[in-house]
Amino acid sequence: MAKPPKSSALEFSDYHINVNTILPGVIATPINQEMLADETISQRYQERIPLKRPGSPDELAKPAFFLYSPDASYIKRQY
Repeated sequence: MAKPPKSSALEFSDYHINVNTILPGVIATPINQEMLADETISQRYQERIPLKRPGSPDELAKPAFFLYSPDASYIKRQY
């Protein structure tokens, strides 16, 4: 998933267009609420998550808004 944004970032940098990508892990939403309520499934996911918990939509939205803002004008291809 990282290669298309990386090549796009290089391609569009001449036009002063930033291309950044957020690759989230498990985000707790109503769509997966039932799955995360299952202790066995939830534990399997949490074993692979460094923070041992799913993220929240706000935790994903805040960096997305930052990357969209002028404050992120110098951020390019951060991996």
